[in-house]
Amino acid sequence: MILYINHIAIDPYTEKEFKASKGHVDHYVANKEMHESQFEGMMLTKKQMRKAGHNRKNLGLVSAIQNMEKGAKDLANWQPEKNVKPFALKTESVKKALGL
Repeated sequence: MILYINHIAIDPYTEKEFKASKGHVDHYVANKEMHESQFEGMMLTKKQMRKAGHNRKNLGLVSAIQNMEKGAKDLANWQPEKNVKPFALKTESVKKALGL
């Protein structure tokens, strides 16, 4: 969920405010992780990757610092400062929705 207050956003990973215009769009499930996930026993095709990478359920506005820190790490290798459980549930939900 994105909260805007006078163009100020709240980072879902830290609950700290940042300028929305300076935020990054984050993939909850990184493109690299999606590509490496098994889909019917095979790597995702370019079409499947594009569909998954642009899925709104997998996108959120976060601070640039948090997005760069997270990078392409999966849940096992990176967890947010706050809201770990909601992040894990969101990750699981996105993976289920995308068939990963």
